[in-house]
Amino acid sequence: MRLTHALVCLAALALAILATSCGRERRTIRIATGTRGGTFLPLGETLARAFARDVPEVEFVALESAGGLASIEMIERGEADLALLSNHVEGSSALRLVAPLYQETLQIVVRRDVGIATLLDLRGRALSTGPVGSGTESIAEAVLGHFGVAPS
Repeated sequence: MRLTHALVCLAALALAILATSCGRERRTIRIATGTRGGTFLPLGETLARAFARDVPEVEFVALESAGGLASIEMIERGEADLALLSNHVEGSSALRLVAPLYQETLQIVVRRDVGIATLLDLRGRALSTGPVGSGTESIAEAVLGHFGVAPS
């Protein structure tokens, strides 16, 4: 239900943008997403296709980014108009939330044979926390830091 509500809000935004650009040349709305292989790039591509069907006068393009912080920077530099961000990524005063799409979770996966039973057992181990600047990296660092597992 939340996703449907969020999509309606995003569609309303797209229509508002269209209304402000009537009589002008074709407008392009650029959506900063995330990395290939992640969740946000395919979601952004799906949203762009759906918006294009509903608002044919506007071109919608999903742009790959390095992650949440990179997407924010793309908006601030004028390279993107919208961004899909993890709910914990700190924005800036120049940005506004349009609609929450879904709650995001962090999953920690280890091989059964390495002897990890709690997050504290991760101290001193090599970890992959996702691409630099990504939402995955920032939420992983926040959660691990809470348990005293330093990023180094």
